[in-house]
Amino acid sequence: MLLDGNRSWRHLRSLRSDPPGRATEGPRRETFGAALEQSEELWNATSAVSPAVSPLTLFYGLSQAGRALTATLIGDEQAWETVPGHGLTLPRPTISADAVPSLAAVRVVDRGSAYFQQITGLLNCPSLPQPGATLAALCCSLPEGEEWADVWDLPKPLKVESTSPLTDSFVDSSIVQAWISPFPNKMIPPGETANPQSEDELPSVDAVRNVLKPYPSLSRHNAFTRVLEARRDVPGLWQVPSIRLCWSVDEPLSYSDRQQWRMRLMSYVEPYPGDWAENGWAVPSVGENEAPLHPLATWWAILFGMSMLARYHPRIWTALLDLDRSREAVAVHSVLDAAREVVPYLLLRQLATF
Repeated sequence: MLLDGNRSWRHLRSLRSDPPGRATEGPRRETFGAALEQSEELWNATSAVSPAVSPLTLFYGLSQAGRALTATLIGDEQAWETVPGHGLTLPRPTISADAVPSLAAVRVVDRGSAYFQQITGLLNCPSLPQPGATLAALCCSLPEGEEWADVWDLPKPLKVESTSPLTDSFVDSSIVQAWISPFPNKMIPPGETANPQSEDELPSVDAVRNVLKPYPSLSRHNAFTRVLEARRDVPGLWQVPSIRLCWSVDEPLSYSDRQQWRMRLMSYVEPYPGDWAENGWAVPSVGENEAPLHPLATWWAILFGMSMLARYHPRIWTALLDLDRSREAVAVHSVLDAAREVVPYLLLRQLATF
């Protein structure tokens, strides 16, 4: 997914002359414009600093943009202004002085009813589970996490893709099919063909169900009846191993109804753009949460945690960024690079829906 943060900011800037939602006049309008101006300036300041400092400008830039969200979306005239307190905390990481730190050992914890909880309420998603979530788990629960999940050996987000009308026309209308990727390549035995079809080469139904357990949207619908097809990781053809599964439904469905049924397999379709509106993502659960965090809430928690590390635990933060010592350094740099492009788009999606 190719997102351009500068382009998103241009669109956000254009909203200030004609604010959306409830921010059309009075103090709400003034807050909307001022908050977006501060947010964009902090975001732009990120380009002038290194990753040793950028979590601070990114998080506080996002936090200021949150004030534009509350001015736009909250109906209660007594409650639209931001409540005090972050609503999150970062317990002191227990990492010895001579150890190379890991984001898997750094936890962000929910602190009750404050700003973060106000934002998750607006986004209609849960807050962080108790006893919190590691920064590694949060990073891997984003669609972008496919790029760095292997560093922490955690489940990757999975793309859920519709089959074409032509493919669907060859099967009974009471069967729903979907492609899932990337699927663990080791579960598709090596062979001479790129698309193994025989049952001996295809992973078993039970093995696939086991792989899908960490994904709430898929595990709720794990009563698929067959593994129809698999694609190996074949250089020159495709680099993403995938499987095609089928589910039996109670009655014949039209193609559009099958598309709607497929969407139940996804944590969300929007706010990420795709080649087809019906394609989406199944993301791994964070802790005991059965529903996914909205990706904007996930980024909020990640940038909060990283900013607290940079501000209050600079030794740990700079060690994480050390390319010569930390095996996580490239992933951490990549997370910060992704935030600069993705977060403005997610803000725009929330503010431009009116």
